[in-house]
Amino acid sequence: MNTIIKQLALKVPPIRKIYTERESLRSEVFSKDTRIEQLRSDLEQAQEKAAALSYLCAQGKQEAVVRSKEEFLRYMEAFHLVIGDSLEKNLAKKCSDSPNGACQVLGFCEVCGKPVNLWLDLMFSNNGWPAWTERMECPECGFTSRLRYMVSTVITDFAAPQDFVGFSPPPNKIYMYERVTKLYSAIESYFGADHVTGSEYLSPELASGTIVDRILHEDAECLSFEDNSFDLIISCDVFEHVADYKKSFREAARVLKPGGKMYMTVPFFWSQDETTQLAAIVDGKIVHYFEPEWHGNPLSNEGSLCFWHHGWAILDDLKQAGFRDVFIRLYHSQICGYMANSFIFIAEK
Repeated sequence: MNTIIKQLALKVPPIRKIYTERESLRSEVFSKDTRIEQLRSDLEQAQEKAAALSYLCAQGKQEAVVRSKEEFLRYMEAFHLVIGDSLEKNLAKKCSDSPNGACQVLGFCEVCGKPVNLWLDLMFSNNGWPAWTERMECPECGFTSRLRYMVSTVITDFAAPQDFVGFSPPPNKIYMYERVTKLYSAIESYFGADHVTGSEYLSPELASGTIVDRILHEDAECLSFEDNSFDLIISCDVFEHVADYKKSFREAARVLKPGGKMYMTVPFFWSQDETTQLAAIVDGKIVHYFEPEWHGNPLSNEGSLCFWHHGWAILDDLKQAGFRDVFIRLYHSQICGYMANSFIFIAEK
């Protein structure tokens, strides 16, 4: 009976038009629902793949702690026996053979938390051997290998739940020897602006603690902070540019709380025992002992003069400055793009 009524009603043009429009809308809604379900399914699959790759990344990451050159050499010997450097050699050759001297390497960015094509080129290379820590750049966050590891390891070491065995409680106060960089922004974003202080070295004419255009100026040799002010210090390739780096180490130890840590990187010449002095400031003037070496500076097109090539003596220098435990954390992960056994220094007060 209802079917007959429906058939008769559809013969009336206005009713037929309304019915047709209704069916069209229903079909469109069904199509959108189907598309939404497909997108939801695709998202879930992508998240599963990212989680799987993140797991593989963690499983494939080799990390080791060494406290001396002897421990380092033993580790390197074992590492090359087990893993070797065939991938690094293949990637270096791929870059060399490329018309533009560059290539993309599929990997996983621990900062972005997703698979990316890491950018590798021969900038800063040494006889065709890439500067691994300064390249393998993520196109999403813009961090090189060294900076990605610094961000991810600080977060891993300090942002875990306090009751999770093996992890440190989140730091209350962090100091960074930089302020206008992406690294500072990443750390500040994660831990909060109230917990992170950053500074730049703006001019030798300024006193530490001076603020210029909302940027805090600090001289690493004479920090303006009170004793025991910070739980964590982060320093990325700073101390090689400080004329009296031993004094800056003492200052870092002074402003750290007992038990506080400094995570730092410097260009490290593991084949040499002593630290080589490239330049000095004598009677207010720079004296060069070798050809001047300049590194990038986000606030200066001229760059920053390198005063030191640090060797293994840096471990004792840190201890003499007031740190009770000093070690090197080596890390390597093909998936994360951490190549050729990179490292950071960790010093605890």
